[in-house]
Amino acid sequence: MINSVKARTPILVLILFVFAVGYTFAANKVVIIPMAGDSTDPAIIQALNERITELENAQTFAVYAGGEQDIDTPLSGSIRSLTLTAPTDGIVIINSTVNGYAKNQYDGILCSISSSSTNLDGSYTQNWGTSGTGNRAYGQLAGTRGFIVTEGDTYTYHLVCNFSGLISDPPQVRDSSLTAIFTPSA
Repeated sequence: MINSVKARTPILVLILFVFAVGYTFAANKVVIIPMAGDSTDPAIIQALNERITELENAQTFAVYAGGEQDIDTPLSGSIRSLTLTAPTDGIVIINSTVNGYAKNQYDGILCSISSSSTNLDGSYTQNWGTSGTGNRAYGQLAGTRGFIVTEGDTYTYHLVCNFSGLISDPPQVRDSSLTAIFTPSA
């Protein structure tokens, strides 16, 4: 927390100049720091403290959800999810991975990273299937998708999957994971 600006301290002036002018310029704000003497101007002090708080909140972080699974692929539903709250406006990159196990010829698994817990997003579908040459095949599905997020809002992302094959003996999904990486836009 800053209480006053002392222009006689060159390092402090340089640091404050970067915080006040360099970064806030990108946010369409201009703050002028006096170059001589002391300043306890409340407007300058408030602007600097607000910007420091913004920069402290604007940190990249990751959220992970994963672990062992061995479940029949649902007709359409979430097999893994994670939730995060955006500390500031930014972008969330979601990475997913899941192992598939086909028990029958021509089994297939479709998955997508989605904000819906029940519906595949056809524009972002990951596909895997057997070639029909035999039973008991293993495969891997992996995907990446980006979402724009708004400061203070909470978001839940899902790995939604369904399958093609015998309803009485569906393929399995195993050991899925989701990783969300938040990056501030400011």
